[in-house]
This record gives sequence, C-alpha cells and structure tokens, in this order.
Amino acid sequence: MGNERLLNWVTACAGILGVLGAVGTLPLGDVKLSYSIALGAGIAVLNLFLLRRLGRRMVAGLMAAPGTPTDRGKTTALFLLKFVLLIGGLWLLFEVVPLNALGMLGGLSTLVLAVLMGTLFGPAPAPEEAQAE
Repeated sequence: MGNERLLNWVTACAGILGVLGAVGTLPLGDVKLSYSIALGAGIAVLNLFLLRRLGRRMVAGLMAAPGTPTDRGKTTALFLLKFVLLIGGLWLLFEVVPLNALGMLGGLSTLVLAVLMGTLFGPAPAPEEAQAE
C-alpha cells in the first residue's frame, strides 16, 4: 500500500503521545488519570493496528480477479468481531477497573491528534506513489 510509511508514523506518534500524556499527568498526583490515559492510548494504537491488517485483507479481496476465491466473508466477520470485542472490552474495563473517564477519553483521542500531526508533519508519499494516484 502506498501510505504504509504515513500509517506507521501515525501509529508511532499515537503511542508516543499516549506515553507523554500518561507521564505528563503524574505530577498532578492522580495515578488513576495517568493509567487511564495510558490504557486508552494503548487501546487506540492496538485498534489502529488491527484495522490496518483487516483493511489490507479486505482490499486484497476486492482487488482479486473475478472467480478467484477470497475470504471477504471471513474478514468481514473478523472486523465485526473486533468491533464487538472493543465495545465489550471497554464496557468491561469501566465495570471492573477504576478508571478516570476523561483520562480514558484523552488516551483514546491521542489517535486523532496523531492523524492531525501525520497530515501536517508526516512523511510525504514517494514520487512514484504520487504519480500512481
């Protein structure tokens, strides 16, 4: 895929922002806030990683020649399972672990900031990739 470098950059940037947010809030004295931010950022990075893998499989299935057996149904089922596990896992985390809701939301939001930073400061596509699009 043409944007792998940019997606790698965004993933790494989201992880770094999560670590900075978690460590940066430690001086406030609220450990629950810090680990909520770290947990939210970790979930966001893992979700992006899984979305990238499943997206590649879906695109490969769509680009296959007619008559070629593909696993589009299996990939779609995995995508839906990932979504249900994400929502169920977040619900379970809030029920079992004492979390700061705003900290968790801040950690999950690191991905939005990372996408913005990737758009502004991330690597540009290679010249041959830019011509192909």
